[in-house]
Amino acid sequence: HSAHMLCALGIPTNILGYPYLQKAIDLAIKDPTATANITRDIYVPIASFLNTTPEQVRFEISLAVQDSWEFGDREQMQLFFGHGTVKAGANEKFIAAIANRIRLGLKE
Repeated sequence: HSAHMLCALGIPTNILGYPYLQKAIDLAIKDPTATANITRDIYVPIASFLNTTPEQVRFEISLAVQDSWEFGDREQMQLFFGHGTVKAGANEKFIAAIANRIRLGLKE
């Protein structure tokens, strides 16, 4: 589910942040409160699993989210996030919004 949504939002699959973001969304689907303490509950487990640092995970996810805001389809962004849209760099809001849509079974 998350792969399809990330592609719809314009996030290239060839960037390092893509698998990190996919894993972050999966963690947020399993635990809806994970984004409240994103460093402890998302960045640290991903870093441990992928043998990198939490700072690197945060950075790469930020770049992926920024790519989505810069290059993604505006219509898709509005469908996912509404007219108010979360701003680039708001990793936890971005991750939580996608995880919530998947949990609720909403289509893009």
